[in-house]
This record gives sequence, structure tokens and C-alpha cells, in this order.
Amino acid sequence: WSPYSFLTPQELEERKQRRAEELERAKSAVLDPAMEKVKAAGIAVDCRLKFGNVVELIAEIADQEDAAMIFVGRAGSQSMAARVFGSVPLGLAQVAPVPTVIVP
Repeated sequence: WSPYSFLTPQELEERKQRRAEELERAKSAVLDPAMEKVKAAGIAVDCRLKFGNVVELIAEIADQEDAAMIFVGRAGSQSMAARVFGSVPLGLAQVAPVPTVIVP
């Protein structure tokens, strides 16, 4: 798809279908096996698969669940601030409705 042209209704439907397929593939290949291991270890956990801006989604879930704190890890990136914090932790530190702990 070109960012310089409007999508046809057919292309929009294809994108929606592909997104659903990608989410299902991520669930079966990544989340389900991870959840099985966590549950086998006796750890109570809630898992959600969502599509969108990571920072906004985590902040939204924290607000909905009345979270007391967010713990987030970081990964490498290009800018100096992102190298220190990571783009998601940096974004959460700015918009999260609760304190955010960044784990290196």
C-alpha cells in the first residue's frame, strides 16, 4: 500500500483481515506457549493481545485496572534518550497514570 494514495474498500478489508491473522499468529506462536510456562510455574497472570500504540495501550490498561505501578524493561535504540530509557519506557514515564519503574 502506498502512503500517498487512498485505500479502496477492498484494500481496507484486506488490511483488517491481515491484522486479525497477525494477532492470531502472535497468540498461537508466542503468547499461548509463554502463558503455559507461566501457569505451570504457578504464577497468576493476565494476558491481553492488543493492536495499537504500545505506550497508549499500557497506560490505558493501567488506568482501567487501577494499577499502582507499571514495571517495564528497556531495549536498545538510536537516540541518546532512547538509549538510556527506551522509547516505550520513556513514553510511559511521560503519560502513564501511575509511577513507572524502568528495569534495565
